Amino acid sequence: MTGMSGNENRPMTISEKIFSKASGNPVTAGDFVLANIDLAMTHDITGPLAVKGFYEIMKDKDEKSMGS
Repeated sequence: MTGMSGNENRPMTISEKIFSKASGNPVTAGDFVLANIDLAMTHDITGPLAVKGFYEIMKDKDEKSMGS
C-alpha cells in the first residue's frame, strides 16, 4: 500500500487505507470489500438486532456447508 489510490492523482482516504490493509488488496471508494474484522461498534438500539441477524446468516451458512 503506497498511500495512493488507484487514481494516482489523489492520496488514499483513511477508509481506503484501513480497508486496503484489512482486505489485503488495494481499495478505492465504491468498492465492495471482504475483510477481516478486528473491532466493531454498534449503537444501543440497533446493535442487538444486527447481532441477531449475523447469527442467522452464520446459522444458514453452517447448515449449507454441513449439507454438502
